[in-house]
Amino acid sequence: MNKTYPDTGHDDGHDERARVTLPRLSDEAVIELHDFIHQLLDRFEASYGAQIDRFYEALWEDSRDDTLDVRMDWPL
Repeated sequence: MNKTYPDTGHDDGHDERARVTLPRLSDEAVIELHDFIHQLLDRFEASYGAQIDRFYEALWEDSRDDTLDVRMDWPL
């Protein structure tokens, strides 16, 4: 699976054209946007949480090394 990831602000070799420049915002606007993003993420996880869990559980199963198993159940 070929995945691409958003710009983190670090030089990770990604195309410069993908870089997002964020505007200056007032303190109030920052808090409003911050709260909106958290509410959106909460609703997104409430709707798609089971799919997200299945995806990461499958990744965990694929990467699991039984020789290092310390007998802990997933998810923790």
